[in-house]
Amino acid sequence: MRPLTVVLGTGRCGSTLLSTVLNRHPRVLSLSEFFTSLDPDAFPAGEIDGERFWGILSTPRSKAMTQLRHGVAPGEYLYPFGSGRFTAQTGVPPICLVSLPHLSDRPDEVFDELAAAVPRWGRAPVAEQYGRLFDWLCDRFDRDVVVERSGASLRFVPGLRACFPAARYLYLDRDGPAASASMSRHPSFRLEVRVLEMMDVLGVDPYLSPSAEHAARLPPELRCLLPDRFDGAALMSQPIPLPVFGMIWSHLVADGVRELAAVPADRIEYLRYEDVLADPVHRFRQLAAMLGVDAPDGWLAEAVTLVRPGPGAGRPELPEPDRRALREACDLGGQALRALRARLSGVASAF
Repeated sequence: MRPLTVVLGTGRCGSTLLSTVLNRHPRVLSLSEFFTSLDPDAFPAGEIDGERFWGILSTPRSKAMTQLRHGVAPGEYLYPFGSGRFTAQTGVPPICLVSLPHLSDRPDEVFDELAAAVPRWGRAPVAEQYGRLFDWLCDRFDRDVVVERSGASLRFVPGLRACFPAARYLYLDRDGPAASASMSRHPSFRLEVRVLEMMDVLGVDPYLSPSAEHAARLPPELRCLLPDRFDGAALMSQPIPLPVFGMIWSHLVADGVRELAAVPADRIEYLRYEDVLADPVHRFRQLAAMLGVDAPDGWLAEAVTLVRPGPGAGRPELPEPDRRALREACDLGGQALRALRARLSGVASAF
């Protein structure tokens, strides 16, 4: 299997920029939103055959399809709707939403090539199946190293550790209140908040275990977000206090850092999104060095043009009580990050 590096983050932390930059590098296979698109089936136990593995890669997921059908899909989705074969109505294979169109302007062709190959693979642990897939993609696109990057990937650390004991990790950090504010505007994070509230009432995720009985048990503001009653406008307009997203950010960070304690410190690198914005050329050179690839001048020149922080890149402008509440919601994550940085401080770093 080619060398694997996984970019870890909370989501809304600038990691999509890294995927885009690395995708321009001639030797890097940049897998964007790969594991998150396969959730919750990305890390099955035991051995699986190629047919089951292909099902994991190709079976549309309920939440993503519901968002697509109702016009609140994340902007990260790259599939060429209109010219591509798949639609929200037919269902889009998860690897076609972002990962394959990130790599090729003909994702359906790559999908068909994979469909002809993967189901024939023999039984093996999912780690070996991923190794075969990554090697296949590296051969297909003539790349040498693999970098996977998914939004909110900190939640996958247990599965990643089990599957890829030799993997390296790049923790991409962003200011907690700024990341939380960005989460509050993102449809997938808003839906996750509401699904967690539904689970508190129902005991199950209604997108994974749908039932006609769920509607009667939920209040109106949640009932309208069930998969069979979904109202995209309600999802985006319902008020959700900003500290809720701060708590989500904090728990993603704290849980992820706790799981990273089992990973040797010399296999973890730490980078701040704000430092990338401040000096992209320097940071991208360091990133290439970490991956063991050159940093061609042409790649660096193009990469710098991709760094375009939006007006909401910094902390939100809030009244002092609201700012204090958001800051307090992020405290748990901030403490975990300080502990991570202290742990890594004695280890040689590319950054």
